[in-house]
Amino acid sequence: MKRSRYLFLFFFLLAVFLFFIVFIFYLQRYSVPLETRSISLSFEVGEVYAFDLNTSFLSFGRLPPGGFATRSVSVDNTYPFPIEVVIIPSESILSYAEHQSSIYLASGAHSSVKIGVSVPETISGGRYSGTVTFFIYRSRKSI
Repeated sequence: MKRSRYLFLFFFLLAVFLFFIVFIFYLQRYSVPLETRSISLSFEVGEVYAFDLNTSFLSFGRLPPGGFATRSVSVDNTYPFPIEVVIIPSESILSYAEHQSSIYLASGAHSSVKIGVSVPETISGGRYSGTVTFFIYRSRKSI
């Protein structure tokens, strides 16, 4: 009788151990970003629109209070599996940036993500800047 209890306890502990190993592998595979990329974003608040054609970062030029502008960022999936791209602006521009929260791309797919800046009517003039970070994860969805 004691032997069967020990055997049951052994297999129970083995099952719990294997469950945690699989769980840790799952978390490692899907919750740690494959890549992280940050792009600087800036805009100036003034009376008239002024454009900035710089392509090395997201520069929106000068916008009047109540103004709105968008820029596009190209995203390519070079991985042999689907990815999820999570887009998060920094605290300093969070209330002005407009964007999709995430996109899904199949292997080899390409997408253009629009990032917008909406300037409130009550904002004071000056230069505003921050970053937009793209976190690239292995997708849990099959696309």
